[in-house]
Amino acid sequence: MNPIGFITGGNVARMGYTLLIGVVIGGVGLWKVQEWRWTANTAAEKLAESEGKRQREKAATIANQGVDRDLQASNKRRAAAERATADSLRELQAALNQPDPVTVAASGTHGTGGLERELLGQCANSLAAMALTADRLEGKVVGLQGYVNQVVQPAK
Repeated sequence: MNPIGFITGGNVARMGYTLLIGVVIGGVGLWKVQEWRWTANTAAEKLAESEGKRQREKAATIANQGVDRDLQASNKRRAAAERATADSLRELQAALNQPDPVTVAASGTHGTGGLERELLGQCANSLAAMALTADRLEGKVVGLQGYVNQVVQPAK
């Protein structure tokens, strides 16, 4: 018995249909395999893209945390400087309000010099206020420069 005749039943037309069906089934299978490969490649690309975004977000978060820590440390230093300035100003005003007994006795001017002390005290107050404003603005500028250097520029 002929093996092709066994498959097709001995009819040539049946053999052609059988081959045609085999080619169609093979083509559909091949198409499905390629579709699966394309889907797997697309999923891998999306996963890699997602992982890259996650890494960039993590780096930005770490940079923001560093900027926040630096800003908090700067705020603490500025607050300590403000307290020290206020203490120095109080000490200066207290010293200006109490006349030096040696100077008063030597000059023979008992109770004079109040205007000079008052003007010196006002100048000290103005300088202290200006120093506080300068320290506050310096902290803001340093914080913004750090943010730009660590977060904004690396993202470009």
